[in-house]
Amino acid sequence: MTLLQTLQEKKRLTARITALWALLSQSSVVEEGEEPEENPIDVRGDLERSIGQLEELTIKLNIANNAVLVSIGDYRVPMMQCLARRDVLKPKLAALTGYINSLRTRNNNKYGQEQKKKVLVKGVDIKVLQKEYDDLAQELRNLDNAIQYTNVTTEL
Repeated sequence: MTLLQTLQEKKRLTARITALWALLSQSSVVEEGEEPEENPIDVRGDLERSIGQLEELTIKLNIANNAVLVSIGDYRVPMMQCLARRDVLKPKLAALTGYINSLRTRNNNKYGQEQKKKVLVKGVDIKVLQKEYDDLAQELRNLDNAIQYTNVTTEL
C-alpha cells in the first residue's frame, strides 16, 4: 500500500466513523414499542473497530512521515519537515495576499470622491511584497508536487 492509498484509506475511515457516530445516536433512542433499524451494540462495535483501524493507520503514516525522504531539487528532506513547511506556507501566502490587496486598494480613491492622497509608509514596497509572494507560491507548488510524487511512489 502506498502513502497515497493509506491517506485515502484514512479519509474513508474518518468518513465511516462520522457516519457510524450518527447511526449510533439514531439507533440508540427509539419510540416506545419500536425497534431500532440497527442494533446499537453492533454499531458501537463497528465504531470501535473503525477507530482502532484509524489509529493504526495514523501510526503507520506518522512513522512513514518521519522516515521517508522527499526529493526537492538537489536535496532530500524528511516528509514531516515538508508537511510542516507546507502547513505554514498556506497561511503566510493568505496573509501576504490580504496585505498586498489592502495596500493596493487603500491608495485608490473610492467612488471618485476627492480625498487626500494616501501614500505608503516608508519601507513598504508592494513590488517587493509581490516578489516574496510569487517566490513562496512557487515554493508551495514545488513542495506539493514533491509530496504528491512521494505519496504515490512510496510503499509502506
